[in-house]
Amino acid sequence: MLKKNIFILLIHVFLLNQGISQEKDSVRLGAELHLIEPKKSNEIYFILKESTHFGQVINNYIYMDSFPERSLAMVEEIYFGTQTKGQKEWHQSYGYPQVGVSFFYGTMGNRQELGMVLGFIPTITFNSLNTNKWNVKINVGLGFSYYQTPYDSISNPYNILIGSHITNLSIASLFVHRQINEKLTAEIGLSVMHSSNGHYQVPNAGLNLPSLKIGLQYQFRASPVLLEKKVTENTWDTKLNLRVGVGIHEFAGTTDPVGTPKYLVHTYSVYLSKVLSFKSNFHTGFILRNYESYRHYIEENNLYDTDLALKSSVVSYFIGHEFIFGRLALLTYGGLDIYNPFYKKYADIKERSYNFSRFVQTYTSSRIGLNYYWKPIGSDTKFNAFSGIFVHANFGQADFVELSTGVVF
Repeated sequence: MLKKNIFILLIHVFLLNQGISQEKDSVRLGAELHLIEPKKSNEIYFILKESTHFGQVINNYIYMDSFPERSLAMVEEIYFGTQTKGQKEWHQSYGYPQVGVSFFYGTMGNRQELGMVLGFIPTITFNSLNTNKWNVKINVGLGFSYYQTPYDSISNPYNILIGSHITNLSIASLFVHRQINEKLTAEIGLSVMHSSNGHYQVPNAGLNLPSLKIGLQYQFRASPVLLEKKVTENTWDTKLNLRVGVGIHEFAGTTDPVGTPKYLVHTYSVYLSKVLSFKSNFHTGFILRNYESYRHYIEENNLYDTDLALKSSVVSYFIGHEFIFGRLALLTYGGLDIYNPFYKKYADIKERSYNFSRFVQTYTSSRIGLNYYWKPIGSDTKFNAFSGIFVHANFGQADFVELSTGVVF
């Protein structure tokens, strides 16, 4: 399986390296920015784009003779978006990106087993390198997809990639943007799509589609003059955060056993956060995860006599980071599991070899998702609250999907 951690790393590289240069009316990143009065700043600069993605689904279980056959996958993308103009600090910090939503429809190269896919993804597009005619852009997005023919033990037993109709859909693209006239541009580049249900339903090997992207963009108005406000980066206070959440998963491997019950995972976090800039928020703290599936297995097999709630829990120390987009934030973190008694005993019972993969799965965890805050992050406020959706993983293998909420003091 193509590890989600690789996809997360790509997103970080993309975000950290965008904003290198802009059109002549735009601004370089920095602690202080200067003011240029915008023209008709109240207008919305609406963008419509149609793209086609051509590629082939990766065989990420090459040792399986029954892996679905794949031919050319072709996915159409319709994008609706707008150009940010600098009214908010994060517009300028990220180099005036485009924000919008993309709708996907197409085939993954095997209509019988992989079927058709529908997708919806909020996206953000960064300017990486701009000239008068040629622009290099980076697009990333997280959303959802609907697959027509997921795994079915009778009618579709070989689709080990997608185990449920509804999945996460993630995309990252790097493309060249060539201006044809004031409003019309052509695009060509590379993209990677990833679909997974976060271990909500097995099998869940995940579908990965690298592709060639070709498209046309139409902008209904000429590009706006970008606003540069004088912004001085603050020295933000360290905040205390409390968060509770609930996740759901099947207690199974990536592809089997199929049809096992679904269990809840309860999470509790206490951590400190420090806003470093208008686009960066640092986290460090502890999270406790209590697994109902672990408790059920412990009781069925008499693994422990006492402290069953504690023995079915995992305590981790984590370091995390949020990319800030006003009230919305993309969160990623890596954790070190400092208390995880059940997993070690379970691995011994299943006679799993003690190799590097098992070592890393025993002691590490990761998470990626989105937080939405009641107030913009970094605003001069004593209190904030948030809600989020995440996928938790162990060494790149999805563990559970979580909804959570929390407060910031």
